[in-house]
Amino acid sequence: MPKVIRADEIRTLADYEAVRAEMKKRAVALRRQRRVELNGRLAVVFENRDTVLFQIHETMRAEGIRDPQALQAECDIYATMLPRPDALCAAVTLHLAPGESPGDVRQRLHQLEQRMALLVGGEVVFAEPLTGLTMGDNGTAKKYVRFRLNDEQRARLRDQSAEVRVRFDHPELRAEGVIGAETRWLLAEDMA
Repeated sequence: MPKVIRADEIRTLADYEAVRAEMKKRAVALRRQRRVELNGRLAVVFENRDTVLFQIHETMRAEGIRDPQALQAECDIYATMLPRPDALCAAVTLHLAPGESPGDVRQRLHQLEQRMALLVGGEVVFAEPLTGLTMGDNGTAKKYVRFRLNDEQRARLRDQSAEVRVRFDHPELRAEGVIGAETRWLLAEDMA
């Protein structure tokens, strides 16, 4: 599977509109399988090629991108979110509380991502922020992070007897969620 995304892989705006409902339905289902809830406000969704391609199409649609060079620039940015043999990428979403602004929540997420980790069979893998991919919409703020796993950690990800969790350990928000067996299998396949 290529670890780049080319602009010629992206449908034209007209072609995308014709299949958008079906692509959205598929992306929602994929994200549900890859989602880890940590509490009522915080969730992590591990990205794959299909979720990233959907996001590029949505960005192209929302921003009216038609220029091939501009579209390739978007593809290059979003390609940083693709899983790799040594790393997983995830979107971290924090839902706004009443009275919070997206700017306040983005700042809080910036602080949180520095205290986010995967716990893989007891080993801690800290998140690395991915720059240039912060957005807020529909009462949420998002940040993107990468987790680099070594060979042993990747093996533990596949080992169903080893526990794998996502953890935030920050004074303002402590939260943890178990990554279920189906999601772990998908993530291990992403790294193959």
